[in-house]
Amino acid sequence: MLPPTSTILSSLLLCLVASASASSSFDPNSQPIDPALHRELAHEFAAGSPLRARTVTNLQTFTQALGGASAAPITNSGSPTKPFAVGADTFSDFASAATRTCNNQHNVCANMVNNGTMANAALTVADCDTQQTKCQAAQATATLQNFQVLVSSDANFDFICDSNI
Repeated sequence: MLPPTSTILSSLLLCLVASASASSSFDPNSQPIDPALHRELAHEFAAGSPLRARTVTNLQTFTQALGGASAAPITNSGSPTKPFAVGADTFSDFASAATRTCNNQHNVCANMVNNGTMANAALTVADCDTQQTKCQAAQATATLQNFQVLVSSDANFDFICDSNI
């Protein structure tokens, strides 16, 4: 059973309002709001509403692992200036962390080939190069590139609003 259209639309608007309110040019009085929608939004923001932060722990999207050489997770370092971590290294933006995790994976893969420890002896460093290109492409198109996600729920569904909107 699907939620009522008004619930879906109001949750979508909630996401848009939350995203727009972060902008310094947002003026909530610039457009009249439908009374029914106003009531729905007021309900969503009422004390005890089901709004809560969703915890995302790993932004890594690339899962290929030639010979067991997998890409390291991209985790939240907890630092407001460098929130992205790959191992002990921290970064201010997702793209830099994504590049590091792909480069690290490539280095581990190439070292395994060169040392003869690759599970599949037929694999070459060129295969590691191809995997690195695929890793970088996956990271460039990742839909989730931050740790800030707003979740709103009703009795049956979670409505998720990514802060990249």
